[in-house]
Amino acid sequence: MSLVLPVLLVGVLANAHEPTDHPMHALHERVEHLEARIARVERPPETPPSSSFGADLWVPESAHWTKAVAWDGDVYVLGAVDGPVVAVGGDLSVGPEAHVGGHLVSLGGRIDVHPDAVVHGEQLALTSAPASTGLVAWGARRLSLFLGLATLVLLQVSLAEERTRNVADTIRHSPAWYSLGGVILAVAGIFVGSAALLSIVGSPLGIVVFGALGVAGALGMAGVCRFLGDSLPGRARTPWAAALSGAALLGLLGTTPTIGAPVVVLAGVTGLGAAAVSRLGRRPALDI
Repeated sequence: MSLVLPVLLVGVLANAHEPTDHPMHALHERVEHLEARIARVERPPETPPSSSFGADLWVPESAHWTKAVAWDGDVYVLGAVDGPVVAVGGDLSVGPEAHVGGHLVSLGGRIDVHPDAVVHGEQLALTSAPASTGLVAWGARRLSLFLGLATLVLLQVSLAEERTRNVADTIRHSPAWYSLGGVILAVAGIFVGSAALLSIVGSPLGIVVFGALGVAGALGMAGVCRFLGDSLPGRARTPWAAALSGAALLGLLGTTPTIGAPVVVLAGVTGLGAAAVSRLGRRPALDI
């Protein structure tokens, strides 16, 4: 009996010291980990490698970049980024060890930030609404698109009736050429505007470029609707009636499965090209 008590006492003391060692060891590892993260952030940032179009971009945990931009791909941030992180046409994911000094922007995707990540900027995600099913949703999509187009078209026709007529006449002369010109102008404008917005000095230029694209696109879409309305069979229509008829037709085609999105994009770039060539409707149609 006298031997049992010392053995039990030694066992209790050993078990009593064992839990205290583990928290201290975990705390020491945590401190080392935080020191490594601070040292990585304090290191001068490097210029990121050029990313290919359509490829995902990974920021390694040991990296410290000036910015991170992916075109038609996802962005995964595991390390440090001083400036903005942008995913055009993809999702943006920020890991637990990440440190981002700029904004998080996803155009056409989602943003997922781990709770342990450090992000000093704002988050902006422009995502498309999920597809709905059912007769009510089918009618609601068509009604919303028609009302939006109708409001845009009526506003343009009421404020600039002659300009919308010049844009519609321009499209009528050669829609294929203006579609091609609109594609080139849209791609160039988006590229230049996005590149300008990513730099601090050129951000005003980016705002001007996107603003000009928006104005030309709105006027061009009104011209497309008026062109479609005038092209429908029947008697001649007033400018408002032609614009509303074209908006209804484009709204119906735009919400049709499979072909809806290409039709709206084609109408948009065609109107953009015609608006640019006609100098925002100030010049009558040219024969090309």
